[in-house]
Amino acid sequence: MKVLHKARFLLFESNTVNTPFTSLANEEDITKTEYNGFFGAKQLSPSAVLAQSMAKIRVDLPRTSLIEPQAATKISLVCEALLKAMLPDTKKFLLPILTCYVKKQPQEVEKGLLILNQYKKLGDLHMWERGLRHLQYYLQPVRLFHLALGTYDLELAESLAERSQLDPKEYLPVLAQLRAITTQSNGDAKSNTSYQHARIDLLLKRYSSALRGLYLAGPEHWGEFCDVVENQKLFSEALDLLQQGTPQFSEIANRWAETLVASQRLVAAGEVHLRAGHYASAAQLFVTTRSVQLWRLTVDRGIGETKQAENAEFLSLEVISTQARKLADDLKWLGRYLEAASLYSDYLKDYMNAACTAAEGGHWLEAHSWAEHANNKAEVNAKIKEISLKAYSDFVSSLTQNSEEFRQSFDRLLEVRAELKEKALNAAAGFGDEVYDDTESELFSDTGSVVSGFSSSSRSSQYSKTSGRSRKNCRKRDRKKWSTKKGSKYEEVALIQILHTNITACQRLFEGVAELVKELWRHCLSEEATKLARQANSLLLIQRASLSIVWCNKITGEWRRFYSFRQL
Repeated sequence: MKVLHKARFLLFESNTVNTPFTSLANEEDITKTEYNGFFGAKQLSPSAVLAQSMAKIRVDLPRTSLIEPQAATKISLVCEALLKAMLPDTKKFLLPILTCYVKKQPQEVEKGLLILNQYKKLGDLHMWERGLRHLQYYLQPVRLFHLALGTYDLELAESLAERSQLDPKEYLPVLAQLRAITTQSNGDAKSNTSYQHARIDLLLKRYSSALRGLYLAGPEHWGEFCDVVENQKLFSEALDLLQQGTPQFSEIANRWAETLVASQRLVAAGEVHLRAGHYASAAQLFVTTRSVQLWRLTVDRGIGETKQAENAEFLSLEVISTQARKLADDLKWLGRYLEAASLYSDYLKDYMNAACTAAEGGHWLEAHSWAEHANNKAEVNAKIKEISLKAYSDFVSSLTQNSEEFRQSFDRLLEVRAELKEKALNAAAGFGDEVYDDTESELFSDTGSVVSGFSSSSRSSQYSKTSGRSRKNCRKRDRKKWSTKKGSKYEEVALIQILHTNITACQRLFEGVAELVKELWRHCLSEEATKLARQANSLLLIQRASLSIVWCNKITGEWRRFYSFRQL
């Protein structure tokens, strides 16, 4: 690209060379096509590799993509350099200049039309005719008329339409209507001109520009402004034009929120209401979607705003309390105990419920912190102790049940393997009537063991397109096939799967045991704490010792330790 800095040396005295040079320029890399034999395979630069990959996914991006524009293409860079060298002498290089404006991406034909219009105004009709004739090689007459109209110069558009031999019945009525806008007696000249530009932009489907024109045209065109916003979904651009706190801003925000609610985008609708100061509407939507942080922000802003603010929806203390209690109850039901507890504490000043909710979620230190703010500390601490004892009972019951299920499955697995080994030995010795079937070993890669994880064979089975079954149906089929019924063909595989599920569930269970043991100790319940810790550690030790037995070398190869078991 160093040659672009000296683009003037690329120009020739005669335009018979310059014009074809710019006309034939394209994005093709001739080192890969016509002259590939001379250059061979050329490794792409990192930027080129990324550009190719981005081109494939660009079709999936939204119409108004929120990404930075990419660097200019090769043709655009060359045209820009040539224009910089040719524009000082537009009369000499008129045709190459027009060609560069056509070849650039995006095109800038309007700039070329303005150059031609200057020659027309100066009376140089030869340059005018010559330039238009050249542009018609690249663009259709209707396209040229629209581009001329986009410059907002109606005289230029009419002259070009006449030169392009368009049907006068098509363009004259349009131009007459546009001219009539600026000749109206009502309104000032600036507003009428802005409205004329907006009407032109609407004809050319340049809706963002039309929106700005309608805004500048004044309040008498507010209805058209709203129609464009709603039909073209330009709500965000409209809010950027309007002043926050005005009735117009509030109306557009309401329309946008209604559209979002209709498409079930409730959180986004709440954010729009929040930006417009519609605190009551925003808070209600955030309660519905259980968006705690956004609800808190809405309430805090609503309380801080003065009631004299125009068009603001205010939240009374009664409404805030009702919403906070409903939201806290919903969060508690969903298992989001800490968030629920913070609502009880911050907005309801209900430290009893805050402490109890935190304790139910296993957040013992937070529970004690809120208990310190309560008036009846002794009663709250007694409730926390009661909850810790209930949690202790639940943990002991779960550990006992999981331990029994693990032992039953583990014992049965060893029995099944002994039976299979005996069958294999009998088959090798030629005893027995049954032929030993070893096909079961082919399924071990799909059992989801804690050692093998997600194997390539399970991936291929899950993502197979030839099976014609969904993942749900495949799992249902596998559950039926991997039956734990005694004597079933794939009983060993089913038992391994059950053991994997049991160990995984226990790992999640152990996460809360350590904190509960500390909490029991705080309440002077050392006996219960010791019993729970011993029971959990015993089960941990058993499961750790079983890994190399359940997932033996026959299944996984050399056994490796994947889980780190920490005693409590």
